[in-house]
Amino acid sequence: MSGRAAAADVRVSYFYDIALPSRYAAAIQILNTCRALGEFGVPVTLYSGPITAPTVAAALAGYGLAPHPALRIVPFYAPPWWRFTLQRRLARIVRDAAGAGRHVVISRGEPGIALFDRLRRLDPAPGRRFVYEAHRLCYPLVGDHRAGAAARLRARERAAVEGADGLVCLTEGVRAALAREFRPVAPALVLPSGTAPAGAAGPGDDARDIDILYAGKLERRKGVHDLIAALRSLPDRRLWIVGGTPEQIAELRDLAGRQGVAGRVVFTGFVEPARVRPFYDRARVGVCPLPVGESAISEHFTSPLKVVEMMAAGVPIVGTAVPALRELLDHDRNALLAPPSDPPGLARAVATLLDDRQRAGRLARAARADAGRYSWQRRAGRLLEFLRALP
Repeated sequence: MSGRAAAADVRVSYFYDIALPSRYAAAIQILNTCRALGEFGVPVTLYSGPITAPTVAAALAGYGLAPHPALRIVPFYAPPWWRFTLQRRLARIVRDAAGAGRHVVISRGEPGIALFDRLRRLDPAPGRRFVYEAHRLCYPLVGDHRAGAAARLRARERAAVEGADGLVCLTEGVRAALAREFRPVAPALVLPSGTAPAGAAGPGDDARDIDILYAGKLERRKGVHDLIAALRSLPDRRLWIVGGTPEQIAELRDLAGRQGVAGRVVFTGFVEPARVRPFYDRARVGVCPLPVGESAISEHFTSPLKVVEMMAAGVPIVGTAVPALRELLDHDRNALLAPPSDPPGLARAVATLLDDRQRAGRLARAARADAGRYSWQRRAGRLLEFLRALP
């Protein structure tokens, strides 16, 4: 990296149809990465879904971010008629971005596939590059009962992957899956999730009043059901669950009741990203219990934001030994990895760190040191180097 002046020869347009603010982790990753690119001097425009906060600044504040002069956020996928005017507005955007330097268009998932399809209808421009950001394979999620729709999406996904000028893959598992399914020829960068810098160390054990913490989505593929079952083998320990919708919480309350642990589970509901850190500071053990057999996303494709956040916060971590987590965590070096989909095994690992605080501290310190690899600034720097090196 040669600094801000050199970065200004790249301009980024990032397209993704998510509303801001949003409950989804995608918004955390996109906003932090785009803002960090701006801090390198890269002009970035994020073309988002509707902004439901009173102002852009208010939307950013929910993520602990302030506006930056190099980052512009424009509602692009906004009702009521955006689908009918998208091609014309896209043409105007890429025309206005033409000029000296490199204009990189980035998008991901199904919106990225659709965007590539529309971009290739436009006249080519010498400096324009399209980068497809892959967090999973898209077409398998359509479902077996819609075979025709899945086949059509697969053809479009193949076109985007094979026609992109660059590929950014969330995990090595994603990169391998694209290589198995398609024939990508573009350079590929494996770029895991990011986190805020580690900052000051969290409080000592005496100030930590949450035995076990889970933060994130409450879908079955995240393994929180296994964690509630594991609580049966952890008598007198309390589990705090941060996140989720009212419907998901009601389901898990029922499960906790059937497991006989309802009185030891605390549900907070959804918490703004900027307000999650205090929970890490109170936690004696943080858990990411990804299962097997539920979803290829959880086993191979995810790079959980909450894991790198816990690493940076100095929380002793118990994960499961799925390939996706092995890309971030090393057993008995910076975390303990329990067998996936095994509540008693998960309980044993959690009990180990709750009871052996010296070991827990050693793992937490190693994880916190490793978190520097995953800072948003480091992530944006690696991405910028990749964008500038594209053929």
